[in-house]
Amino acid sequence: MTIARRKLLKPLIGLMFSASLSAVAPSGSWAAGGAAELAAAFCKTRIAGNAEAVKPLLTLSLQAVITDAEQRNRIIAEATPDEKPPFGDGIPYQSFPDIPDACEPGKPDEGAGRTEVPVGYSFKQSPDAGWTDTLILVSSGGDVRIDNIRFRDAPDGSAPHSLREILHDAFDQ
Repeated sequence: MTIARRKLLKPLIGLMFSASLSAVAPSGSWAAGGAAELAAAFCKTRIAGNAEAVKPLLTLSLQAVITDAEQRNRIIAEATPDEKPPFGDGIPYQSFPDIPDACEPGKPDEGAGRTEVPVGYSFKQSPDAGWTDTLILVSSGGDVRIDNIRFRDAPDGSAPHSLREILHDAFDQ
């Protein structure tokens, strides 16, 4: 999509959806198993390549941001059918779109107000092609939920990006 077209669509998209966002309450409780159980459930969704199964694991706040991004993405796709929209391959829940053979949660690291859990992705055919992202978990309504995902360090040495940053930057730079 051209920059001019994106600039024209940005105000329209913002007006249409800024007041209409609603979050769906997540189902299931991870409070009993905490961070480790939640990270293991997240890994199962990644191995299965099931993006929809990730959503109940997220905070309502992150679900709302994703819903907004999906709606804005649809508008762009409909307005420019010959061009790939920003999330034409779906919401990026991991650094790379490849479906891994294995996803292993690491040891939770509890901090002030949040817990970080590394998740390592690997491939049987290419053992050196794996990477590690980090789930940022917070307590949400008595449950532990994913509030962000910090992606692996960029190959150029720049700071890692997060899911929230990517969702924001796709439309609101």
